[in-house]
Amino acid sequence: MSKNVKSCYMCDANGTTNDHVPPKCIFPKLKDSGGVNYRSNLIKIPSCEAHNLEVSGDDQVFFILIAMHANTN
Repeated sequence: MSKNVKSCYMCDANGTTNDHVPPKCIFPKLKDSGGVNYRSNLIKIPSCEAHNLEVSGDDQVFFILIAMHANTN
C-alpha cells in the first residue's frame, strides 16, 4: 500500500471519506446556534464509506439518547 493512501480507522480499506470526531450531530447547526459554527473545526479521520455510514447511524442514536437525558434533567 502506498504511503500516500490513508486507510480506514476501523479496517485496512482505503479511507475514501472522512469521519468527524466527535460526531458532528451532537453540535447544533448554524441556523440553531445564533450564527456560531460549532461544526467547523471538528477533527476528521480517514474512513471507508461503509464504516462512515455505519457510524453515522450510531451517532444519531447517541444524539437522541443525549437529548432524551437532557430533557429529563
